[in-house]
Formats: sequence, structure tokens, C-alpha cells
Amino acid sequence: MTPVLRSSSPTSVGGARAQAGAPRSVAIRLGALVGVFALAAASLPLGGPGARVAEGCDTCVRPARSSLSNGLTCIFCGNHRDRQVLVLMAYHVGARDEPPRGAGTARVVEHMLARAPLPSFPAAGRDPDASRAAGSDVTHDLTWFSHAVERDDLERALRLEAERMRSAVLDEELFRRERERCLREAAESELNPVRRLWGALYAAAFRVHPYGRPRRGLPEDLRDLSEKAARDFQRAFFHPDNATLVLVGDLPEPGLALLVERVFGDIPRSAGIPVPLATEPPQTEARRVVLEAPGAPARLLLGFRLPAVEHPDHPALLALRAALGARLGRIPDFEGKARSAGLRPESPLDYRDPHLLLLSAEAVSPDALTEVEARLRQAVEELSSQVLPAADVEAAKKRAAAELAGPSTIDPPPAGEGDYLSRFYVDVALALARRARRAAYLDGDYRRRLGEVDGARMHEAAAKYLVRANATSAVGVGAAGAGR
Repeated sequence: MTPVLRSSSPTSVGGARAQAGAPRSVAIRLGALVGVFALAAASLPLGGPGARVAEGCDTCVRPARSSLSNGLTCIFCGNHRDRQVLVLMAYHVGARDEPPRGAGTARVVEHMLARAPLPSFPAAGRDPDASRAAGSDVTHDLTWFSHAVERDDLERALRLEAERMRSAVLDEELFRRERERCLREAAESELNPVRRLWGALYAAAFRVHPYGRPRRGLPEDLRDLSEKAARDFQRAFFHPDNATLVLVGDLPEPGLALLVERVFGDIPRSAGIPVPLATEPPQTEARRVVLEAPGAPARLLLGFRLPAVEHPDHPALLALRAALGARLGRIPDFEGKARSAGLRPESPLDYRDPHLLLLSAEAVSPDALTEVEARLRQAVEELSSQVLPAADVEAAKKRAAAELAGPSTIDPPPAGEGDYLSRFYVDVALALARRARRAAYLDGDYRRRLGEVDGARMHEAAAKYLVRANATSAVGVGAAGAGR
């Protein structure tokens, strides 16, 4: 049976682009990491006070942040409970920066760079073990490469990333091989009903902005992608002044800053990083898509358009998000109708451009989905229709402040838990990298504005943004499926 994609608004989704795959979670999602760790030391120098063991914690170290003369941002976050170090090089470029009709360019370039021959590391492009379990991925806003190594191998991992930045060999054979790999991934993504449902939501919510296109790319765009276009993309964005190096784990504190300077300091900065204009017109009516497919989950996805993080209304909306999460938590299974319901863990603070306040619910059966959706929308409308009591406002602001700041030290799982510890460190490093460019603003003006939020401001923001005309929903119709 051929899947059917319906839309109540004829222009909400179109053709193959409406069936785009959704962003996948990188490693595990930890509630404690929604807020994230970069803000506690937005301006600490390398090797300065931020490199000291935190008071009252013999294994935790506060993040330290600085930059090299070539523009490379560096964040060190040490923890001496385990000998493992996570090296993550994140470039502030992703699917959001692709040219029109170029969906998949960032993915192909990420694949090429991850497997490209490196002159000083001839085996790295052929042998996955040569780069010590290196991982890589691309989102709409970020492209990253990581290595989980023991402390003695830290310098080698740093030199590998420096060479990837400076002199990776991207040839035609590599391009053709990785483009074919990306074509297979894009085709497989379209067969996944959960990814298609998320893709349908984003395509409906973002009709113009690249957030509406799948980060894995579209088959038709990938087939038309040229080697020159891929190389031009790499040359435009993959430079030290568009990157953040994050080191998490058992860091050799004495001499670490000098080591990083020695490895990366002579790489020239770019002549200028392009800043592709990406704006989305205002939404004036509710948008809804229905995905009909065998195996589609009985699931509702609901997103409310948000303003830019720098907009004066954003702190009040972050507090509203926290209040809504608390309210949904008091109806855990919607009287037996839902397997899960609540806020998505993705923080709206982590996106470069205005994004969505996201909620999702999975019903126990397709028949129960209508009632689950009604209860979810009722919770939003009840929150929007009243000025919250002062005690509820303060509780919401407290939770929002935790999301904003995150814990100021890192407290990882017990040593010896292998892959789980590596995934924990990846989450920490990505959290630091996502907010690296906004750290000072978030820890300054944004935090001040959040402190000034009161019940009246939250009520005004809810009346403006948490309304049906500003909402986009995607509904999966079929047998109840597994989680995203």
C-alpha cells in the first residue's frame, strides 16, 4: 500500500519535500543536558579559573572558554573520574546553509570529510579504527566530528582534526561514493514512518526556511549535486573561525592550552564566512498534515512558532514552556489513552534561527489519538487563558533558568560504563558547542530578562504565540509505532 500524505492547507507541504526525514537524536537525550553547560564560563580564559576542580566536587570541573587568534573557539570541560577524553570539533554549518535545490549538500560534505584521506594519517580514511572510534553527524545548524580516546592519545586526535580542517583530500571518487551512500540514507529515511512524520511537520511549519528540508537531503537534489558544489561548500564553511573545539573528560590541565595552540594555531582563518539569509514569513493560520502509511505511529506532533532567541518575548515563552511541561506531567498517561505525552526535550535555545515549541504524544491505539490530541490542546489552552499565580510563575522561571544555565559542573555516570560514558560526553560536548556563539548573551541579557518575567508577561506571550493560528500539527495514522 502506498503511503498517503494529506494536508488541510494545500500549500503546507509539497511533493517529495513534504516527506522529508526528521533530525535524529545524536546519542542519548538526558534531561539534565537540556539546559547545558556552556554558560557557566562564557568568558573564562583557557587554563584560567575555569580549569580548576569545582568546589565541593573532586571529579567535576567547570567549563573554560576562549578562542585562538585564528578564531577557533575552544571549550575545556574536565572530569578526572575516568581516563577517557571526548574530542569534538563542531563547525557552525549544516543543512540550514545549503543552497536552494541543494538539500543534502551538508550531509555529503560531512561524509566526505569523515572518510577523506589525510596526508599525515593515511589509514584514517580507510580504517574506522585509525581515528579511534571517530563519529560524525550533521544537523541543520551544526556539523561535527568526534573521537573518544584515552588521555595519552589526545594529541593524536587533535592533530587528526587539525589535518581534517586544513588538508583533507576530497576527490571525485570519494564524492561519488559518499553521494551514493547519502542517496541510500535518504531513500531509507523516506521508508521510516516516524521520520516521515517529523519531516512532514517541519515541511509544513517551515515553507521557506531550510529547517523545512531534511538534513539527510532529498534524492532529487542529491542526484543533481556536483562535486564542485560539494567542494565549494566545504571551502566556504570549514575554517577555524567557524568552528568550536570541545574537550570533555580527563584533560591534562597543565599545558593543555599550549597544546591546542600548537596544533591549531597556524591554520589560517577564512576570508569571511558566508551568512546565507534564511527567514520564514509569519504564520497566519493553523497548519495540519496527516500521514497515512502502514506502520505509521498513532502519534501527534504539535509545534508553535517561536520568535528569535534575541526577541524580548522569548524568555517569557521559555518560562511558559516550563510551566506547560509541569502541567502535562500531572497527567502522565492521559487516563490510559497515551503511551507518552509531553514536551520534546529539544530546547528552543539550541537553534540558530527561530524554531518551534514542540510537543508530542503517542496514543495506545489509533482510536485513542483523537482524545489524546484534545487533552493535549486543552492543556495548552488552559495555560494560555489565565494569569498564573505568583508561586507557579516562580516555579516555571526556576525550571526555565535551569534549562538556560544547566548544571555548572559535569557529574558523569560512574566510571567503567563504556559506551554510555562516551555518549554522555558527546551530549555534553554538543550542548556546549550549540550555544558557544550565544553564551555571553544568554548568560547576560537573556538571563536578566528571564528574571524580569512575571505572570502578566507570560499571559501576553501565550495569547500571542500559543494559539491555533500559530500552530502546526502532524498526525500519524496507522498501527501504533515505536518512539522517535
